[in-house]
Amino acid sequence: MTKLGLANGLAVCSNGAILLAVGTYTQHYQQEVSPQIKHDTPPVKLISATTFNPANEIALIHQKIPQAIMAVEPVADIRRVSKEFPPGELSGKSLVVPVSQLAHKEACRLTVRVPDMSVEELFHKVEELGLHSVEYAIGYTAWLDIYPPGLSKATGLTELARILKVDTQNTVSIGDSGNDCEMLQWAKLGVAMGNAPQYVASYAQARTESVDKDGAAVVLEKLLP
Repeated sequence: MTKLGLANGLAVCSNGAILLAVGTYTQHYQQEVSPQIKHDTPPVKLISATTFNPANEIALIHQKIPQAIMAVEPVADIRRVSKEFPPGELSGKSLVVPVSQLAHKEACRLTVRVPDMSVEELFHKVEELGLHSVEYAIGYTAWLDIYPPGLSKATGLTELARILKVDTQNTVSIGDSGNDCEMLQWAKLGVAMGNAPQYVASYAQARTESVDKDGAAVVLEKLLP
């Protein structure tokens, strides 16, 4: 957020599992964010967090996709990873631990990365796993997010809009991955990035340039004075 010059506001994080107040908005909230997970940010406080224990999902994935790299994001601790992710894919601090130590009863997200698989291969493999007790979404690379049941970026944005007293009719969302589908459908105008898979784009009303061509900036420049 610091790099973007965004020092004040509200943020939906971890696919809707976490809501944060940033900068001047923190004066309305009491719950501090753990110093262990702050990373080059303005002042931040926690509005709400929904968690789960991903132990069963970790065991199942490790059994069925043993080459998978996994990361668990607790609310108040450093991210735990089974191995280092490919360079540039994660920001902030990570702690490498054995798979047996990955699970955390207050996790807000489990991320699975399989660099040697295609998106299609991962999609079919995940279908075989039968992940029915959690929410999950596949990215535009072989990347899988698993998070607490009933949540999505759309549920997080619904709460944010309620706090800000913003009508859904005045909203725009931009996304490119499976975890953006509900958000694209939720907003009055959903815009898919040019690199978004077709199934993701089907949830949007418009399409912009790809990430490499600054597609989000193109939309913002059209909308903002």
